[in-house]
Amino acid sequence: MTRSDTAPRRRLLADLTPLRRSPAFARLWAGTAIAGIGTQMTTVAVGLEVYEITHSTFAVALVGVIALVPMIAAGLYGGMLADAFDRRLVALVSSIVAWGSVALIATHAWLGLHSVVLLYVLATVNAVAATVSNASRSAIVPRLVGTDLLPAASALGGIASGFQVTVGPAIAGVLIATVGFAPTYTIDVVLFTFAFLGVFTLPRMAADDDALRPGLGSLVEGARFLKRSRNITMTFVLDIVAMTFGQPRVLFPAIGALVIGGGSITVGTLTAAYAIGALLSSVFSGPLGHVRRQGEAVGWAITAYGAAIAGFGVVIAVAHALGGRAGERFDVGILPALALAALFLAISGGADNVSSVFRNTILQAAAPDGMRGRLQGIFIVVVTGGPRVGDLYAGLVVAAGIAYPPIIGGVLIIGLVALLLRLVPSFRRYDALHPHANYAHPEARPARPESRPPHPEFRPARPESCATRHCSRPRARELSPTPRLGRRTRVSAGAPRGSAGAPRGSAAARRVSRYATLLAAEGTRTVAHPETRPARAESRPAHTESPPARAESRQRVASATRRRPGGAWRARTAPPVRMQVVSYACRTATRAPSSGPGSAPSSGVPTTRSSGTGSSTPRPR
Repeated sequence: MTRSDTAPRRRLLADLTPLRRSPAFARLWAGTAIAGIGTQMTTVAVGLEVYEITHSTFAVALVGVIALVPMIAAGLYGGMLADAFDRRLVALVSSIVAWGSVALIATHAWLGLHSVVLLYVLATVNAVAATVSNASRSAIVPRLVGTDLLPAASALGGIASGFQVTVGPAIAGVLIATVGFAPTYTIDVVLFTFAFLGVFTLPRMAADDDALRPGLGSLVEGARFLKRSRNITMTFVLDIVAMTFGQPRVLFPAIGALVIGGGSITVGTLTAAYAIGALLSSVFSGPLGHVRRQGEAVGWAITAYGAAIAGFGVVIAVAHALGGRAGERFDVGILPALALAALFLAISGGADNVSSVFRNTILQAAAPDGMRGRLQGIFIVVVTGGPRVGDLYAGLVVAAGIAYPPIIGGVLIIGLVALLLRLVPSFRRYDALHPHANYAHPEARPARPESRPPHPEFRPARPESCATRHCSRPRARELSPTPRLGRRTRVSAGAPRGSAGAPRGSAAARRVSRYATLLAAEGTRTVAHPETRPARAESRPAHTESPPARAESRQRVASATRRRPGGAWRARTAPPVRMQVVSYACRTATRAPSSGPGSAPSSGVPTTRSSGTGSSTPRPR
């Protein structure tokens, strides 16, 4: 039963049906949401501890830079692991590794080692393990909730992510300022236990029997599938476009210090506005589960994202043109510009989350189960690398002006999205009820229902040479007026010349008469091509001739005929003497006998006198 059949009541708030219907998904979602708060706390705490040790912003940036390449490799390889082995086992092992790395970071803080290199190594191990775990968990979700509840499950994931990003850093800041780094890491170790339990209680998720082992072959197979699946490829391409030209976060410190003013308060407000917009869009995501044209919805959501980023750039440009407010001091005069900028960022965060919900739904629904792990790994690579490329774009374009990166980027997003949807119309027509249909390729179109009659244009045409009305077997075209012997033509031995339907005196009539002469000794027979002659019916009486006589008759008929190149059969021009004798006997038998004593003797062929006419016809054997 589909969503259109049930006609559910539309609700504004998030749909909690996946949590009620699947207890396993509820445990996994709750454990991931709680553990994610601790992950955000550790991310903030590691950066602050590195800065406290080195007093270098570049050293803090290296925490993410060093982990970037291993995370990309882990996303690809972790996806192959999820497709080749039990996904529950892969998620469980990776969760244990991530939990152990956090425990070692806490131990490092409790011992007071203050080693930057050790923090780099442990943070990288934690990021790699978390990447593999996330790829496995995302591939597990479709098996737990089903395809029809994927939009609701993705929206619930957005709620958990928005809650983590909003609450986690705030709690970390308070804890670090009050109790220090070691207790903060320890709380993360405790919270991570919930994620471990959520994975541990899952049912077994065995892989397919024909799944490839992790390696180059598995990666190439995933790349080939991605090349054939335009809809899934479009989800990655559109996300890269949005993240490359719509990430103004590197501009926040300069905006807070030189344009709007307010310093760290402005930076924190702008950062939180994006997360709050994403969280609100997830909370009020009830109508998203009823959208069928999800590809078109992705296009509109990313277009709204680009427009919001461009609007944010316009606000920054106007504030900069009005002179701006340099300094760290926060006053009431900066509130209008700060409120407008935060509003546009909140809209962009909500639009990006809506796009993420639909893109993740398309990825999980349109991909076969044996490919979901690898595709989720590629998705993580795109999500991880896209914002970094966006930071590079903003850093290069900001030389022309601080407002240019968001304005130019927003316009580029709108234009590129329109162009891509124009080039790939199958993505715009993507239907959630038929996720595996790729209308760009005729071979991939869904088959017509059997009860639906085919279109008249696709019915096979009847061969022109087929003279039978209900016959569908193609036959060779006649090249001469010779009657077709493939049609079962019944010829009576006593029939007059040319009685087969051809005009008297024509060549066809003479040939038919010759056939009648040849068959007169055998009575009524059916002349047909040996290859097309149907099998003798069981109710048909057996032939009265003995097998030797029947074989001799067939040999006599075969020797008197020969095959034409066009497919027809005709008598030889010079029949043997024996055939001439048979022909003379048949002609003699068909004549009317005289009533006087001088009548001609009988030819020896049995005759039967007809009542009233005096004519005689041979008795069929």
